[in-house]
Amino acid sequence: MTTVSTPSSTPGRVSARAPHVYKRHDELVATAATSGPWDDQSIGDVVELIIRESTAFAPHLRGNGTRHTAGARRILEWLCTHPGEGWQDR
Repeated sequence: MTTVSTPSSTPGRVSARAPHVYKRHDELVATAATSGPWDDQSIGDVVELIIRESTAFAPHLRGNGTRHTAGARRILEWLCTHPGEGWQDR
């Protein structure tokens, strides 16, 4: 029988990665979430915004608007089936 030693099974080996350190911010728990100016806009308006912004920052995407926004439209339609006052709330 052959035994293969792996780093995780080697006794005394210390990980080269630093441990994750998470700090809890209790002062933020009671803070209400804020939403942007597009939170109460229609699906069509949000999709138009996506097209306008994506072509402004990535001109090579021009002409792909239908393909790229079909997924966004689907997600927004799905979000409409959930309760909430706006996109952020849903």
